[in-house]
Amino acid sequence: MQSVNLKLLILLAVLTIGGIGGVYAVHEFQVYRNADNLLALARERAEEGRSEEALGLYVRYIGLRNDDKQARAEFAKLMLRKVGATRASKASNAQAYDALETAVRMNPDDDNLREQLAGFLYRTGNFTESRQHFGLIRDHRLTNPGASEAKEEAVSEGEKKRKPPTPDHLINLRYATSCAGMGRYDE
Repeated sequence: MQSVNLKLLILLAVLTIGGIGGVYAVHEFQVYRNADNLLALARERAEEGRSEEALGLYVRYIGLRNDDKQARAEFAKLMLRKVGATRASKASNAQAYDALETAVRMNPDDDNLREQLAGFLYRTGNFTESRQHFGLIRDHRLTNPGASEAKEEAVSEGEKKRKPPTPDHLINLRYATSCAGMGRYDE
């Protein structure tokens, strides 16, 4: 009778498991490294005005790094510009809404992003959600006075182009017009 070489079997098992783990680690490293390149290329294409290409690159990047809040916000703003520049289809509006909603959920304190979402909702006739978001902006500014000014001072050089926060009286006006759109004239 032949016996199984137990030492050889254990050695093969350890080498197989180690090889699989090593291949997985190298793959994850390559994906992580290439994701940074995709993001840089997407930003470059967006600056060049090649929005369609930039959107595709952002989609690929977000597929690899789903938790990047800044990239989500950039993607949402680019989608919003795309649907605002042309007469967009319902599918494009839905994609823009999904991108904005996800970006706002990931960046709940970004009043500028929330304001863009609320304005988009208002323009598409969704007064209920528009009112809700304008109300959240208004409440956030009431509980954190000066937060928008402090945020403006802390922006990086790349974000200097960003428009300043909307004055409180305009947020209140947009909240009121959303209420009127809903038929809630008492508010």
